Amino acid sequence: YSSHYNVNFNDTDTHRAVIEDVKIYKKHGGGTIVENTSYGIKRNIPLMKKINEETGVNIIVGT
Repeated sequence: YSSHYNVNFNDTDTHRAVIEDVKIYKKHGGGTIVENTSYGIKRNIPLMKKINEETGVNIIVGT
């Protein structure tokens, strides 16, 4: 997690896979995810919003 390049998943296939995983999480009773990206790696807020909208799972993002 110390390298932005190693944790940068910004392709359509990865986004779709994440959304499908979160749908499975919700199906099994999950309702909230706490996002805890380390400082400097940069998080993808628009993707998190899309995940929330498509799955109904809450995502808590630190500031």
